[in-house]
Amino acid sequence: MEEELEIPIQRLNPTESRVFALLFLLFKESKGLSFQSIRNKMSHYYNNPEFSSDRKKFQRDLDELRSLGFNIKVATYGFEAEDQYLYYLVKRSIDQEILFSPEELDWLSKQLVAAEDQNAYVLFFLAEKLLANNLDSFPENFIHSRRFLQKVDTSIPDLLQAIRDKSPISIQYADSKRDRWIEPYRLVRKGIQDFYLLAYDVEKKATRHFQIGRIRISKISRETFISNLKPKDLEPRLHPLLLHFHEAVQISVKISPNFTKYFELFLQDLPCQTEDSWYTFHCSNRSALFPLFSKYPGMVEDIKPQNFIRELNQYKKEWAELLKNEN
Repeated sequence: MEEELEIPIQRLNPTESRVFALLFLLFKESKGLSFQSIRNKMSHYYNNPEFSSDRKKFQRDLDELRSLGFNIKVATYGFEAEDQYLYYLVKRSIDQEILFSPEELDWLSKQLVAAEDQNAYVLFFLAEKLLANNLDSFPENFIHSRRFLQKVDTSIPDLLQAIRDKSPISIQYADSKRDRWIEPYRLVRKGIQDFYLLAYDVEKKATRHFQIGRIRISKISRETFISNLKPKDLEPRLHPLLLHFHEAVQISVKISPNFTKYFELFLQDLPCQTEDSWYTFHCSNRSALFPLFSKYPGMVEDIKPQNFIRELNQYKKEWAELLKNEN
């Protein structure tokens, strides 16, 4: 009979025990805790008479957890006193990036270019994401073939040139066939893979973010920019509610006191006016609110305009149907 392998069990040292206790506490308290609250709940670990010493120990523990891949953030909510800052753990914070070996990248590249009826426009952006914008593993004869060069959309190099030259451009965006003049300023990144163009919309007289893959350039002008925006006007604000999927609308939401922290975290960096429990803001992608309000049914006490409620209910109905079909 094969001898069983015994795995030695080792006790956690005091530092490891404290770090794990802090991690489990943050997992449990999803709304976040101030350092003072953490110190009270973990008085066995943070019991130094010198408050500042415990704070330094706490910061070292946070650094250790972050080095292990846990995404711990701090929310100020306008508090001036550091002791009132809330620390919270962002779930799904462990890096889930898929890493490919050179052999696997080579195989994936060949599969991407193998089909005769492939759409090179789709292929380009799929390769950009899947291969992290590294086309070195593509078959060399395909990279340099006329077929590839002719099919790939030329808007991207033209767009980069327009940014460098400060040249206004006329574009068609997404599925629209209507031309619109914009003044391209810079590319900004959202997350790891998705790029957006920050530009001034001449007709709307406002800055807009355009997803790179949905831009088609119709004409490049030799005129100069009329907007002349300052650096402070070009701060990239890629909040989900500000992505341009429809004309900007004003929304006012009355949030239940039990969910204000959740909602304020979601609105972080978004211009907003607050009065009592009402939050008023402008957005050009109201559908970004649907998943949040669906996840927390008791969050919204009232909302204006009322037609938003109908759209939200329709969203919930469609997802319920999808889930029912899957089951």
